[in-house]
Amino acid sequence: MAELKIYPKRRLFLIGLAMGIGVTVTMLVIFVLGAFDFLENQFIDWRFLMRGEIEADPRIVIISIDESSFSELNQKWPWPRTYFARLIDRLSREGAKIIGIDIIMSESYPGDQDELLARSAKMFGNVIFPSKFEETRRVQWKGMQVTLEEFKGPIQIISQSGDVGFLNLPHDGDGFVRRFTPLREFQEKLHASFDLKIAARYLGIRLEDLKYAPYRTLHLGDRSIPLNRYDSAYINFAGPSGTFPRIPFHQVLGGQFPPGFFEEKIVLVGATFLDLKDFFSTPFLEEKEGEKYPLFGVEIHANIINTILKDSFIKPSSPVLDRLIILMGGALVVLLMLRISPLKGAFLVLFIALAYLGTSLWLFTQDILLTTVGPVSTFGGVYISQVVFRYFTEEREKRRIRGMFQRYVSPDVVDRLIQDPTKLRLGGEKRELSVLFSDIRGFTSISEKLTPEELLNQLNQYLSAMTSVVLRNGGMLDKYVGDAIMAVFGAPLELENHALVACKTALEMMEELRSLQQVWENESKSILDIGIGINTGEMIIGNVGSPKRMDYTVIGDNVNLASRLEGVNKEFGTHIILSRSTYEMVRGDITVRGLGEIKVKGKENPVPIYELVEMK
Repeated sequence: MAELKIYPKRRLFLIGLAMGIGVTVTMLVIFVLGAFDFLENQFIDWRFLMRGEIEADPRIVIISIDESSFSELNQKWPWPRTYFARLIDRLSREGAKIIGIDIIMSESYPGDQDELLARSAKMFGNVIFPSKFEETRRVQWKGMQVTLEEFKGPIQIISQSGDVGFLNLPHDGDGFVRRFTPLREFQEKLHASFDLKIAARYLGIRLEDLKYAPYRTLHLGDRSIPLNRYDSAYINFAGPSGTFPRIPFHQVLGGQFPPGFFEEKIVLVGATFLDLKDFFSTPFLEEKEGEKYPLFGVEIHANIINTILKDSFIKPSSPVLDRLIILMGGALVVLLMLRISPLKGAFLVLFIALAYLGTSLWLFTQDILLTTVGPVSTFGGVYISQVVFRYFTEEREKRRIRGMFQRYVSPDVVDRLIQDPTKLRLGGEKRELSVLFSDIRGFTSISEKLTPEELLNQLNQYLSAMTSVVLRNGGMLDKYVGDAIMAVFGAPLELENHALVACKTALEMMEELRSLQQVWENESKSILDIGIGINTGEMIIGNVGSPKRMDYTVIGDNVNLASRLEGVNKEFGTHIILSRSTYEMVRGDITVRGLGEIKVKGKENPVPIYELVEMK
């Protein structure tokens, strides 16, 4: 029996608590460093898909530069600027309020086409042209890598004919577009995005009236755009590609659209032709014939403008709240896990995680983005840490206790030991206990008459019955010595009336034996008879043996006396003999017959002994 280390409950609780808090703090640090950002983005996409499509603002229309327009116009790209001039003329006369052209015209076109386009744009004053910040190179500056950019916009004659806003869309680490940057500083000047300028113009808000708190909020009239740690805002995508109505470019030039279709609309002109490569991955991917297609750039701008017009901004939870959820959630899981089993803990943590995910999904339908991966990972990490802790301490300790004692004591005693291992003192101690020895009389002569198989079968039948009686009464089966049984009462769990229980066990063993004798007689088998000796006194109990093989047992003179009393039964023709110390503890509960005194080896004075007759 291997040596077992018993930890006090308070110490186990404090160690488990410290480990859980340590894991929680570690997860918080990982969260703050951004290690969960990739997975968090995946969960943002999942929430979009679970929420589904929402209604797109009918005031936004897309004119698509698509395959059919290339075919009908029979023109290679780039198209003549006169096409765009004609488009602006037609849309403006049809009542379009704002026209956003999602094509950077940074190079001059031959002839007077640039002038014609500029003239049309200036005439109606409702056109927004795009620009772009382009990375030129990266250099080292003060030990850091700095990106150098240049501002790429339309040629001067076009830029002066209308307003200009930058098109740049921030990309997350996985290449997806989920956010937009409304304002950006470049060369000590604040520039507004293409989408912000369109929305502000449509709402009649001057950019000079914007109230901007970097990385916090941008106030656009009565609308507040929540900004995150990247100084950008989440796009509240209405749906996949095709959510906003699209009309091919060539149909608009040919007047093929319903009357009043463009009245008071925001009209975005952009490429939906795959060869122009103006498309991006977003939470919504359009699926056609088993293939998934991203959103075109012009559709992303439509979603951004839709978010602003409908005031449906996704509000991320504050960094302070995120940290509190991780800390408090981790602490809660720790405290719960310290009080319940790992299996119950698994169901509980799963329930908490699913409830949290469900809450985050519901809040997302209310345009609130609750951080998900950090807290849920913390719940799981704390649970795993507690299971590991339990395995190496508490649960491992329970398994070892069960392995050590399940062969020696009843399952009820094992369970009580597991519930409170501190009741075990395995290092060795002196305690008052009662010891019972039983032995088969004349076993040698009986064994000579039986075959080995018959002998072992009958012996096992006898030992099984006697062992059941011992365990049923809460005794500890110390060992078998051949045909002899040694049982201890009062260990490993303390037992106040251990002497009385030992006497009761002895009488029940005799009753069980008489039942067996009747069976053996009917089967014409040898009849076994036994003698039992019981003594009570101080003994040494603990682990005895070597590190490779130990036994939890009792030793001492009082143990030897019980063994000698069992052998004395032969001389007196009795079955159960008690020592005086045992008799003195139970004399009011039993009936005995005095047998006088016997001289015992190792004792100077004779020892009084008694035959146990019955319980009163």
